[in-house]
Amino acid sequence: MKTIQNYIVKIITPGSSGSGLIYFPLDAPEEAYVFTARHLLTKVTGELKANTDIQIIFFDVANSVCNVTNDDVILCGNNNDNEDFAVIVIKKTSIPGSIEFRDTPGLAILTGKEKKCFITGIPKVVQNKAQRTLYLGKILDDKDYAEQVQVEISDPISDQYNADNLVEGYSGSPLFITSGKQHFAFGIFSQYEQQTNRILAVNFSKIQQLLKDAGYRALQVEAVETDEDVLADIQKLSLNTSRVLNRIRDEVGTIKLGRTELTNDLNARIRKHPFLLISGIAGIGKSALIKNILSDLRAEFELIVFQGEQLDKPTISEVFQEGPFKLSHDLESVLDSKGMKPDKILLIDSIEKILETSNAGTIIDFFGLFNKGSK
Repeated sequence: MKTIQNYIVKIITPGSSGSGLIYFPLDAPEEAYVFTARHLLTKVTGELKANTDIQIIFFDVANSVCNVTNDDVILCGNNNDNEDFAVIVIKKTSIPGSIEFRDTPGLAILTGKEKKCFITGIPKVVQNKAQRTLYLGKILDDKDYAEQVQVEISDPISDQYNADNLVEGYSGSPLFITSGKQHFAFGIFSQYEQQTNRILAVNFSKIQQLLKDAGYRALQVEAVETDEDVLADIQKLSLNTSRVLNRIRDEVGTIKLGRTELTNDLNARIRKHPFLLISGIAGIGKSALIKNILSDLRAEFELIVFQGEQLDKPTISEVFQEGPFKLSHDLESVLDSKGMKPDKILLIDSIEKILETSNAGTIIDFFGLFNKGSK
């Protein structure tokens, strides 16, 4: 939670106190965004409060303060009902140096599979002086409008305190889902329904459009995998890939084998053709050549590598639900996961070892699975 806490801020305006999230857009060297709730920045009449009435308090060692100026820009939704969101665009120089730009939390779009979440803000129950996290959030399918997110809360804080104590401070707080060891914000807290124990939030789609219409940098919003079992399956495939590649020697002593012209040619062929067979006499260096090429493609493609004998089973299911892999999900579900890059490269080293057995048909099924949309 340490990294997230660095990016949660307190928003103070006359008569209101709430929370917000700092976000650093890519390729914007001078700007930072602070996401919060619109109703924190508006008067009872509905008009915006003056920029100079807004303070942003950071949770660094010094509790640094940013006084919003008339040079800063505030972008808001049109109302406090179904567009209760705001973006305060400030200069990066207004942010304490201890808050790292590169560690800004990611932003996520919900896919419908996510179930658990948490909310971190600065609530009234601690006099709006400290951060508190509401755990045990359950993401619901209900929504009153397309961009809304509803979350049922069963945290002890929500059981013991009334709606006013929760809304006053948690308003503007980010809602987070977890993917592995990373946390991604997917919405901004706008209201709390005490009778249903539900938090009502707004996702980032309208905020994205608001920024686009105003000519600002777009948000990097992505779908992520939150199923821990699927993530564990991905990790098993990744570890197997590393083990197989590590066994392939691409050096003689301290000399690294290099074949620049052939490497460039194969690199281009891999990108162009859905299937590629590399053949040659034993020991000529086919596997070493491919290993070097894959190291250059790793950042762009998901690499999945097997030894031919690992696939020597009558069915794909037997390969991956039994034996050394023991995946919790079927392989197709794992390959379709948002935890993997959309473009994939499958390498089967020494494929001839299975083609010579009675289970050669498994390879055909395997290729068919990858050809459904993977590269």
